[in-house]
Amino acid sequence: MHSKLISEFICHENRERSGAQREKLIENVPLVSFKNHYVCKSGDLVWWFGCIGLQYQ
Repeated sequence: MHSKLISEFICHENRERSGAQREKLIENVPLVSFKNHYVCKSGDLVWWFGCIGLQYQ
């Protein structure tokens, strides 16, 4: 796993969208939630969903 880039594990259909989100993060555009599926060593797809809880004061 250490010899591959994380982008190599992203399912082919999600790579363009993931790249666009990565560019937004580089430009300091907040990312509140993101979902993607990744290819496991077995070839199975695994869904991953991340969500950041924002707290306003």
